[in-house]
Amino acid sequence: MHLEELIRVTDKPLIVVDSAGVVTHINDRFTAAFGWRAEDLTGGGLNRIIPEKMRQAHQIAFSTYVETGNTNILDTPLNLAILHADGTIGDAEHVIFAGMIDGEPHLAATVDPL
Repeated sequence: MHLEELIRVTDKPLIVVDSAGVVTHINDRFTAAFGWRAEDLTGGGLNRIIPEKMRQAHQIAFSTYVETGNTNILDTPLNLAILHADGTIGDAEHVIFAGMIDGEPHLAATVDPL
């Protein structure tokens, strides 16, 4: 499935970032699940939703993927922590997808609270 289609049809909380890690889209289900509004995240870095203790590992993995295109985590459910807008940390199942939007590489993740 193309990312643009995923954005339109998913019934799960969704966040999309560009290759620089800048949030380009969240859906209403993401807002309902985690409290973040589009204006809180869009145009900013993905680190806003990543608990501090995980940020360095995420940055290394993200940068490596952007540079090499290699990863073994796409399309695979991952149980990871997420920072809610109110500052609490919860577990969520992340499934990450890669693709193009408007000719530019992006990553999208469905993020289901556990």
